[in-house]
Amino acid sequence: MYKPCHIAQIKRKTLRLFAMIFFISCISFNSSYASHAAGGDLIYQQLDTNTYLVTFKFYRDCSGIPHPNSVILCVVDSCNNNLYTTKNLFPINSLPDGRPNGSEVSVGCHNFKTRCETSSSSIPGYREWWYQDTIVLTNKCDRWILSVSINARNPSQNITGGNLLIEAMINNKDVAFNSSPVFHTKPVPYVCLNRSFVYNNGAVDPDNDSLAFEAIRPISSSGCAAIRYTVGFRTLNPQLRLPDNPFQTNNTYSLNPVTGNITYTASGQGSQTTTIIVREYRNGILVGSTMRDIQVQVTNCNIPPSVLDIDTTRLYGVRYNNGILEMCAGDSMSFCFEVTTSDSDAILVVTDNKDISIPTGNIAHQNNLTDTVNTCFNWQSSKADSGLKILTVNVKDSTCKPPGISVTQVFTIPIRLYPIPQPPDVTSPLRLCQHTPPQPLTANGQNLLWYTSSVGGTGSQNAPIPAVGVIGTRPYFVSHSPNGCESGRARIDVEVFPPPDIKLTVVPDSACIGEEFFAWDNANNSITPEGHIWNAGSGTISSNLPDSQIIVYWNTPGYKTIVLNINDSACSIFDSTEIYVVDHPHPHFKIDRDACLGKPTLLAPKVESGTYKWTVEEQTLTDDGFKTSKEFTWDSVGLKRISLTITNDFGCTNSLYDSTIIHYNPIAEITVPEQPICIGEVFNLLALDSANYTYQWTPEVLITHTDNEKAIAKAEKEYIYVQVTDQWNCITKDSVIVQPRNCCTVEIPGAFSPNGDGLNDMCKPVNQLGYQIKDFRIANRFGEIVYESIDRNSGWNGNYNGSPADVGAYYYFIKYECNDGYKGFKKGTIILLR
Repeated sequence: MYKPCHIAQIKRKTLRLFAMIFFISCISFNSSYASHAAGGDLIYQQLDTNTYLVTFKFYRDCSGIPHPNSVILCVVDSCNNNLYTTKNLFPINSLPDGRPNGSEVSVGCHNFKTRCETSSSSIPGYREWWYQDTIVLTNKCDRWILSVSINARNPSQNITGGNLLIEAMINNKDVAFNSSPVFHTKPVPYVCLNRSFVYNNGAVDPDNDSLAFEAIRPISSSGCAAIRYTVGFRTLNPQLRLPDNPFQTNNTYSLNPVTGNITYTASGQGSQTTTIIVREYRNGILVGSTMRDIQVQVTNCNIPPSVLDIDTTRLYGVRYNNGILEMCAGDSMSFCFEVTTSDSDAILVVTDNKDISIPTGNIAHQNNLTDTVNTCFNWQSSKADSGLKILTVNVKDSTCKPPGISVTQVFTIPIRLYPIPQPPDVTSPLRLCQHTPPQPLTANGQNLLWYTSSVGGTGSQNAPIPAVGVIGTRPYFVSHSPNGCESGRARIDVEVFPPPDIKLTVVPDSACIGEEFFAWDNANNSITPEGHIWNAGSGTISSNLPDSQIIVYWNTPGYKTIVLNINDSACSIFDSTEIYVVDHPHPHFKIDRDACLGKPTLLAPKVESGTYKWTVEEQTLTDDGFKTSKEFTWDSVGLKRISLTITNDFGCTNSLYDSTIIHYNPIAEITVPEQPICIGEVFNLLALDSANYTYQWTPEVLITHTDNEKAIAKAEKEYIYVQVTDQWNCITKDSVIVQPRNCCTVEIPGAFSPNGDGLNDMCKPVNQLGYQIKDFRIANRFGEIVYESIDRNSGWNGNYNGSPADVGAYYYFIKYECNDGYKGFKKGTIILLR
């Protein structure tokens, strides 16, 4: 006995382990039973705001396991982390046609039993089971997924197996009320091998939504929390694939996405499985979908296919266009078709779904149970019957030739009803100005027809040209036919008016940038201020005055145009005038940002036409005109302001303001040493130190070294100068004259070599003129005096105590007195060499 597994309201991502346990338990419980799931579909009907009646139609192979006592419906909220709930669907008592639930799907030949009647039959048999219950959706989501999984799918020649999984989708977010399409053709057709076959699911949408059909791969899953996957195709030749060969048809499989018509020639015998999904759209929005699994039984039989032909010579109120009958909603129509077969012994039975798809129509089948059936259909439609209607025609061949099956082909006749369009969009009343160039009338529509009255008469495709010479009103009428259906007539009232007067006045005729012009209409008319439309181009209208006047100004120079447009009902007239906007002068001058006290500062203006007016702080100007340059000298430090105002010939003025900072000059003071300086000696000079000063010492012939504020100079009876420059380029100079003395000098050589070669053999003073030696002594490193004398002509010969002294350094000191009375003293080191 079939026992369903149940999972209650758990999040999918948290139950992978539990899902696997569920999957294994369901498989193992039924592993001893044969397959039985041949086909099915899942539909829903909305009962109220949140409640839906869900129906699962299950088609069971009679040779398989028994039908389930109930099935589990999975309801997944994809807007809430795929949270799902489950619901048990139970069998209903009887099918909608009155037969008991689980009745056999008849193959139509009473003399040949199927496997539903005897297990030894070679003819497969199927029973139809319906399961139902209601569900309540707890929130708004554009993708609720409903699914039912049945274990296990009936064997097929084209797929590898798996469970039978059927899905449906509900969008209760974008639409308030919607029910799914329903199918009126059983999904277990019988077809003959290598015979052309036509099949249609007979899908009808109760809400008249647009349907789109697509063939997809069959899908499988073992439960709500298990992974959904597509069932694989078997490896056959030619290769199985979508969309033209989902089972072996030699790539002849064709599905019409609009009508759902399926045509093919089956080339592989046995059970074949294909899956169809039907999506429904409302105003371009996907509002729902449902899926159907179909198992086709391909048998080796010799039953010629039937053919349905529409008699295009007997069409009334309808036109035939690429396989679709087209008409206007609200019109009456009729057409006839013929169903034939090449088998003269055939017993054809033609039925239709008129009572479901077009219940107000009338259809009559003549010559049923023969090889040729003639049918006529007539219908008085209503304006509410717009959209696509699908008339499904079922043709069953009840000849019952071996192997004892009745092949049923399903044909569709799509009837598209175009709604009566709204009248074309027009402009009415159309107000025209007297004596303006006449133009043809226009309307927004397709295939326009123009009339002189609201009803009756013959329309013209040529748009009328209204007369504008006579003041008054005249009506015109127009319709259009966007889809071959003529709309009602729209009325256009053409009113002809006399033109108004206009006289544009502007004062002044020229002004400076930013200055205002005053403009107004000086004509004596009754046009309201709202009828005056002003256009000043790039100008700024600063005020709309109540008497149809404006004030306007421009920020750019040149000739400008003011345009006044007057609209008086239908008439429009304009006037314009040109004025001149004068540019302001552009005063310009350059001045150093920093200047020095008491030094001339240059101010260089740029030439500009007009009258100049200078204002310089703490200065008196005797000339206000233009000069290429002006010099100013300030006798105080600080910020000094300068302004220049220029007035041109039009009286436009402009000013430029600038300033300069007057700085103190740097301090330059030279300091010399107080001790006497002899001519030719070098001595140190020092100027006042500042981090921001630079120094230049001259003359260069006397300066032996400089280091910014410090210098070393050779003593001569000449002036020495220093120039000090600060960070603002202010300069100050100072000078000093040195009065050196003409001093005598005593020089002792740094080394001597008493080796008898006649060169430097003795240590004595080099200069022996202009002075007298008062004391001259030489000592060794121990302090012992090795030589002592006051004779400037004698010296040390390098001996000590009668013997040559050691090589090395010795120390000397000498006192002397110059002839001018100067007394000097020197000490140092001399080197004894051998």
